[in-house]
Amino acid sequence: MAMKKKILLIAVLIVVAFHLSWYTISRMQMNTKIPDKTAAEQSFNDFLRNEKIIIDRSALTETYLDANGFKLHLDVFSAGKNAPTVVFIPGTS
Repeated sequence: MAMKKKILLIAVLIVVAFHLSWYTISRMQMNTKIPDKTAAEQSFNDFLRNEKIIIDRSALTETYLDANGFKLHLDVFSAGKNAPTVVFIPGTS
């Protein structure tokens, strides 16, 4: 019986330690600064290069959609008729 209590206590301690670590890391990430425009563009260029995506950057259209009080920022790249469509909205699953 004492062995079961020890195992249960260790399991609870592991879960608590994991939760505290996750919470601490999340709070640290929340307090980081938003990248500047140059860093964001460089990150986007790296993404395009790594994924081997070739687009005409002048075909970019930016728009905002209102979704239940939240403003969603969309970047639309026109690629022509019958081109595949990819929609990425950060923060959704």
